[in-house]
Amino acid sequence: MVFDDCDSILRDPVALNLLKSALDSYGKRIISWNAETGFGRDEDLPRSFEFKGRVIFISNLSQDKIDQAIRSRSMMVDLSMTEDQKIERMEVISQSDEFLPEFTADHKKDALDLIRSLKDDAKEISLRTLISVTKIRASGNKNWKGMATYILCN
Repeated sequence: MVFDDCDSILRDPVALNLLKSALDSYGKRIISWNAETGFGRDEDLPRSFEFKGRVIFISNLSQDKIDQAIRSRSMMVDLSMTEDQKIERMEVISQSDEFLPEFTADHKKDALDLIRSLKDDAKEISLRTLISVTKIRASGNKNWKGMATYILCN
């Protein structure tokens, strides 16, 4: 099972207990619960089952924000990047013909150059940032840099 963008599960006590059972190191992992599911057909759902799968959890949370019991049952890979590494990666992606094909290479380059110049003041730098700034650059507005700077830094 792959959980992507499901960080709220890592804050829910019931979900955490279910994950702990699923991630346990025992040969046989039985997941059970007593809570009502709210699906309206509780009588059709088993109260326990053997979990034979594996779990991949993709999260933007830092490791210290993840429950210690979950961390101890997992292999964690930290893929955090510095701002310079993010910009370098975005530059490679932006040069691909598949990335924002509706915009010119110059629009993407101008957007990336602005992001690079504001990296120390930007509240967040991500691929979504590059997409937003590229759209602003392509809008034709003569004050695109001012608009993009406002979005990046406020």
